[in-house]
Amino acid sequence: MAIASGTWNVISEVGLTQTIDATSITQNYPIGHRVKCKDVGATNYGEGEFVYLKGVASTIVGSTAIYEAVAGQTTLTVARSKGPVAFAMSANVALQWGWYQVHGMCVVATVTTGGTPATCYVTATAGKVV
Repeated sequence: MAIASGTWNVISEVGLTQTIDATSITQNYPIGHRVKCKDVGATNYGEGEFVYLKGVASTIVGSTAIYEAVAGQTTLTVARSKGPVAFAMSANVALQWGWYQVHGMCVVATVTTGGTPATCYVTATAGKVV
């Protein structure tokens, strides 16, 4: 049986020692380890895929980051960032490890408020989109 991770239940493997919404000062999984989960909370985000990466300073829940797949290092996005994109599931700051969502609907830190799905653009504000 999968362990609940916040409102996310892991569906791709049995058990998860570090929940999707947690950070750790200890690396608990190989860099780039991926899990699939299903949201069982009231938000009903459906299924999502998450990758295990290193944090970076100023990360908040929903921060938009690019990451280097081999080293697992994240960098908060700014205008003209290039690389695979992921969204922080926790305040996973420097010297910590955590999960980033790479597929599915998720919480995203924005510069402006909105309520409906829309096209996103990176901004000069690190880690946020508009």
